Amino acid sequence: MKATLSAGLSALQGKLGGLVGKVINGRQQIGRLSVPYGTSREPRTCDQQFLLNQYALTVRDWRAATLAQRAAWDLLGEPEHLSGFDWLVRQQCSMPANRGLTWVLAQTLGTPTKIYSIINLGGGVCIAGVTPLGQVWRSIDYGLTWTLAQQLGTASDVYSCAYLGGGVCIAGVTPLGRIWRSIDYGLTWTLAQRLGTASQALTLANIGSGVCIAGVYPLGQVWRSIDYGLTWTLVQQLGTETDVYSLIYVENGVCLAGTYPTGQIWRSVNYGLTWTLAQPILSATFVFSLAYLGCGVCLAGTHPTGQVWRSVDYGLTWTLVQRLGLSSQIPAIVYLGGGICLANAIPIKQIWRSIDYGLTWSLAQYLNTTSTPFSLATLGGGFCVAGAYPLGQIWRSAP
Repeated sequence: MKATLSAGLSALQGKLGGLVGKVINGRQQIGRLSVPYGTSREPRTCDQQFLLNQYALTVRDWRAATLAQRAAWDLLGEPEHLSGFDWLVRQQCSMPANRGLTWVLAQTLGTPTKIYSIINLGGGVCIAGVTPLGQVWRSIDYGLTWTLAQQLGTASDVYSCAYLGGGVCIAGVTPLGRIWRSIDYGLTWTLAQRLGTASQALTLANIGSGVCIAGVYPLGQVWRSIDYGLTWTLVQQLGTETDVYSLIYVENGVCLAGTYPTGQIWRSVNYGLTWTLAQPILSATFVFSLAYLGCGVCLAGTHPTGQVWRSVDYGLTWTLVQRLGLSSQIPAIVYLGGGICLANAIPIKQIWRSIDYGLTWSLAQYLNTTSTPFSLATLGGGFCVAGAYPLGQIWRSAP
């Protein structure tokens, strides 16, 4: 195993033009954002940190993979004389310049009307939560084909999903604000817990080492688990807000929450234990989506103004960047690395793209007259997927 991981790191350094080698042994200014990392005196740019994070995720995925999964990756790498691990490294860590630029319809998921959430589990595996049948669907080929995994009891909507590592996934549903849990990469699911009297578990975020957080409606509460989503405790109600609509973990204990009905961003500096108001977003009622780009840079998408807001101090203060066309809602923002971000724009059926860490945005693609993108995920290797309504379609961008 040690020899395989060592060989994989060498392959990664070569295939990415020595970038990771320069990250480890020196510095390279790829982006404009550079800050000290840990105790090292060498600054790391967002791109360098992104690649190191992706490599760490690849090692995690390889170690957690079954022998059958590793054999499948070996077969994929054979035509190019790569080991399965080398092939996986290239898929997870490559950063093609055209990622997220063009999109094609991959599949319609049975008869659902909306795909509320899509998450990446690593190694080409991803899952999607849908409505109105309360189902989880699953792909093992970077979002190209999908199969039904399970309907979650009597749930009607799978609002949110999160991956906690080691094959453990959680899903938040309505009605009754329940958390469901999988320990086999989304294949099978069991009910974990209802979050108090909440009717909807709107958003989930993984903090790490078994710690995760959930935001609910209608009481505007944040709940927290320290055992990989098995049991949950109430930590705080966020002022007078009724919905905690978005959550992200930033780093070093910092978490952010976006709320409704007054469009506030709340902030925790102790891994979600306590929260304080950071800033109300002017002219917004919903802070619909949040994303972390690294180096303190965060993005927020709003409703009803369809705006992107940006922070450069780990979510403490925010400035308006841009309204995305004639959009009214930005339900999802993701970071792909290399300064590239994607955002869904509702109701104008568009995916927008930034190549400068969210500073400026341009239209990537109008999907079609019947597909409004709601959820977004980046799967590594330049692959991205978007879940659309009202036909329950998966759209896909490939390198």
